[in-house]
Amino acid sequence: MYMMLGWSKRDFVLKLFSLQVAQTIAVVLLGVLGTYLVLDGFAPSTEVIGYACASIAPAVLVALASVGIAAVPLASVRPVDAIASRYSRRGFYILTAAVYLICLSAIFGGCLYIDQPLAMYRNIIQTRSSWSEYADWCVLRDFRLDDALFTGDPMSLAGDLYTWYAAHEHDEGVFLVRTTYYGGATIQAYLSEGPFPEPFWYVAASPSYLRQIGIEISDADMARAESGTRVYLLPESLDPSQADALKQLLIEARKPRDSNITTAFTENPTYAFSTYDGSQQLFTWSADAEQPVMADNFVIAVITASNMAPFESESLIAAGLENSYIKLSEEGASELLGDEGTIPLGAGPLRARFATVENYIDGLQKSLEELFALFSAVLLILMVTVAVLVACLIDVVNRMRAREIGVKYVLGFGAWDTYRAEILFVDLATMAGVVFCGVLRCNAGMLVGAALLAISNLVILGVVRRRSVGIVLETVSKEQ
Repeated sequence: MYMMLGWSKRDFVLKLFSLQVAQTIAVVLLGVLGTYLVLDGFAPSTEVIGYACASIAPAVLVALASVGIAAVPLASVRPVDAIASRYSRRGFYILTAAVYLICLSAIFGGCLYIDQPLAMYRNIIQTRSSWSEYADWCVLRDFRLDDALFTGDPMSLAGDLYTWYAAHEHDEGVFLVRTTYYGGATIQAYLSEGPFPEPFWYVAASPSYLRQIGIEISDADMARAESGTRVYLLPESLDPSQADALKQLLIEARKPRDSNITTAFTENPTYAFSTYDGSQQLFTWSADAEQPVMADNFVIAVITASNMAPFESESLIAAGLENSYIKLSEEGASELLGDEGTIPLGAGPLRARFATVENYIDGLQKSLEELFALFSAVLLILMVTVAVLVACLIDVVNRMRAREIGVKYVLGFGAWDTYRAEILFVDLATMAGVVFCGVLRCNAGMLVGAALLAISNLVILGVVRRRSVGIVLETVSKEQ
């Protein structure tokens, strides 16, 4: 047709694919704008440019792939052959089937990718509920340099944050708490040989936090902790062998090592052990849905600025719900945090920024919801593409076997008898994806696969009903 209009093949290609080119340019511009908005506060750098390119690349590659696939017939079929219908219909059939399988693989691959964020979202919903008592408490969020996000090495800030905590650990509303579950593998990593203690919950906590939750500390233990001795409170229900194994593990886990932060403990490492009533249920500070909200028989480390091991003093920079050691109650935050929720680190422009538990969870939830919205849009596009490809597959078959299909329709054959191979191909390919997702326990993949199975068969039935009469009439007209 384009030859009869006097167009060259180049002009026809430009006309045919001008929309895809315009869409690709729009995607690139939107990607650049989106990157600027998401990374607001970051200085231009190789990492930022790399992030922008990575975010734009999938859309650009999809556009290029679609153009490449659509250009195959133009490159492989001569215009004269196309006018005379001398082209390989079987080739179109194979091309359509191959693109269908590629799109189907992309759908199930995307479902596998999104399954982990879905699990994270479920964890966040549960965390919001289980942490409701501490919704107004603040945890460390990130570090700021002037008005921008600090992108340097956070370890370089550990000393300044330790100094700040040491100056404010006795202030009202300032707490230190971090829990860890020691399972069998973790225990064996610290102890080369038995006896091994049973798995247990461990909490490193400041005296202020222990008083807050009702754990009594003797004056003698308090004095030891303030002087630099590592003080541990073990459940009094432990038998002597378990207690001895625990003591050995705790000493091995918190041995001093080289560090830029010096404490009284690192200069003269000593340990002390006492017992307490471990039957009290304590909050686990866990954001993992598989972990309990409350637990008993904690092993408690009474932590002060003086008896911190390098593991704790250098980990004060850890940010996030579970990782943050420093926590501020509403009262402590109002006294110590600036207008932007920050505290100064040293005399320079560096600051540590805090966020309430509620706001931190809101941020995580919003980020995941934006990811789900983007994924849903891409998934919808791919599912529509698959539906179109199924329709194309049936249309190609109609052209390849027009006479046979016309005769079968006149004789009263149904869709299954006429298009059995195509229906089996579509259903088996989809079922293979569902089974694969089932083996990997991907719920999203199984749900999407079931929906695809229904949509594909409905499309086949719809195309068959719409096109059958036309095939018969076209076949009769050609015979005449």
